[in-house]
Amino acid sequence: MICGTPKSVIPKIRKVLEVLRPGVFGFWQNDGPISAKDRTTSMRLIANEVLPAVREMGKELDLVSPFER
Repeated sequence: MICGTPKSVIPKIRKVLEVLRPGVFGFWQNDGPISAKDRTTSMRLIANEVLPAVREMGKELDLVSPFER
C-alpha cells in the first residue's frame, strides 16, 4: 500500500514501476470513514498530479499495456 501526498507517493510508485515493470497498475480510492470533501480532494490530487507523473514514468521506462504485447 502506498499512501501520502503526491510529492511523497510519486517516488514510491516509480520504484514499484522500475522493479516490477507492470503492464497494469491500479489505484484504489479511499475506503472507510472519510468525508466527501476529503474523498474529492484525494481523487483530484490523483487525477491532476499523480496520474500524469505515472504516465510519464511509464513512457520513460518503456512500459506498455498487456494489450500492446
